Amino acid sequence: MRPFEEGFFAGLSKLERLYKRYVQEAVAEYQFTPNEIAVLMFLYNNVPSLDTASDIARYKGISKGLVARSVDSLLRRGLICAQRDEGDRRIVHLSLNAGCQDILARLRASEERLVACAAEGIEPERLSIALDVLRRIDANMNRLLQDKEEEL
Repeated sequence: MRPFEEGFFAGLSKLERLYKRYVQEAVAEYQFTPNEIAVLMFLYNNVPSLDTASDIARYKGISKGLVARSVDSLLRRGLICAQRDEGDRRIVHLSLNAGCQDILARLRASEERLVACAAEGIEPERLSIALDVLRRIDANMNRLLQDKEEEL
């Protein structure tokens, strides 16, 4: 028995495409790029433990150049702010400004709508098990990626 059938990967890919569509539509009037949305949501979900452009690039799999461009754009719009680390001036910590709370609320609401649709008809216990399995798969993939980076 194969643990993952082709449909598993196709389903994850479809979920990612739908996620991008849902969040993009939620804030369409701001004309954010997908990477700008990724930066905002990453900061929303991870500050203060992960709050640098390098963290975003590493965990989201976005090139450092695209992250830098997105961060610059969001800084110019006044949606995020940057502060140099007192101990190491090379490190810049990012945070969300209060002015983006409405945007973040709309993004979260769009996520919740998608999750509700995706989970329709599935018992909470089974969803909990699926989430646990996906977290373990994610941890395994992160370990594989880290091993590959160390080989280079």
